[in-house]
Amino acid sequence: MYLAGNDLNSFVKENVDGYREGSIGIVSYDLIINEIYDPNEKATYERYQLNPGDTVFVGSNETVSFPDDCLGFVNLRNSAVRMGIGFYSPVYHPGHRTRIFTRIKNESSDIIMIERGQSVLSLMIYQLDHHVEPYSGKYTDQFDFANVHKFESTKLPDVVRLEKAAKKIEDS
Repeated sequence: MYLAGNDLNSFVKENVDGYREGSIGIVSYDLIINEIYDPNEKATYERYQLNPGDTVFVGSNETVSFPDDCLGFVNLRNSAVRMGIGFYSPVYHPGHRTRIFTRIKNESSDIIMIERGQSVLSLMIYQLDHHVEPYSGKYTDQFDFANVHKFESTKLPDVVRLEKAAKKIEDS
């Protein structure tokens, strides 16, 4: 079952270091961006201009400790969906202790500014009906952008815009 209301509130206060009052919702916790990592530049930023098609990684301000009967799912906040952000995130398994790391991509044809302190992601907690063997993989206790590879920009929105402009010219 997904945690909600008082159960979620209790989970966050017991298992999330760096949580902020007001970030706990009815069924999710709004994660705060601590830093932005550009794998192509191998550099971190507090503020970043995401051009159409660009991909970066974001690390949360919060560190989450998942008990051996809970796991976490990261979701985009509605405001981020409307901006044109797409994202890729792992499932955070029982026993995992980490900052939340997510890859985000600008899937729109507009420039999107992201920055430290902003919230574009939320975390939902699922409680299992029994305890399981805790996660013990190589990303346990991960707090940096280790093993992140380069990503090429797709620039797809620019291609689509050019094709539409060419079609308008052909039709005139």
